[in-house]
Amino acid sequence: MSVEGPWICRACWKTNRPGDDRCYRCHLTRDADEATVQRKRGAGKAGAAKDDARNALDVLKALPNASVSIFTILQGLVFWVTGVSALVFGVMFLGALLLVSFSDRMQFQVWLLWAAAAGIAIGSGLFWLRASRAIRAREPWALGISLVSSLTSAVAGVVLLRTRPAAAVQLDPWLYGEIAIFGTAALLATLGLLLSHGEP
Repeated sequence: MSVEGPWICRACWKTNRPGDDRCYRCHLTRDADEATVQRKRGAGKAGAAKDDARNALDVLKALPNASVSIFTILQGLVFWVTGVSALVFGVMFLGALLLVSFSDRMQFQVWLLWAAAAGIAIGSGLFWLRASRAIRAREPWALGISLVSSLTSAVAGVVLLRTRPAAAVQLDPWLYGEIAIFGTAALLATLGLLLSHGEP
């Protein structure tokens, strides 16, 4: 057989060098008979189908992880905003408390109430900021808090939907939206807990 120029494999259609006696890609010999070529083509298609199925399976396996990752980013942002807001309110309470401390009219019970409000707000802010970092790291306790709060909000939406006055039908879209959003958040939090439990 002549070897004057490059030749094309009849099974995988790859161009090979003139001196090669077999295909570089599928290893079919250059002078293979037609039956061998057809078998090699069938094997190549089967292998490609297996690769496609494997890639599709990998995508399906990655979807839950990707969904939980997006959820934890968004929920972490919500926790962060909650924490910062609580800290701001706590500092405002503390500043007001310091200002009114110099007033002779300030009763001790009122001062104690303001001090407790400032302490609770600052403590809550620090807690939610910590929870924000924890949920982004998929720590189970933070995902558990998210699950409980999401379920509570979804159930509250269902209860309000069933007990709302007949005249408040305009609230239905908001309540359905609340149920859908927090129900999805609860589902993703549950999925996150399962995935984090399976991680080494």
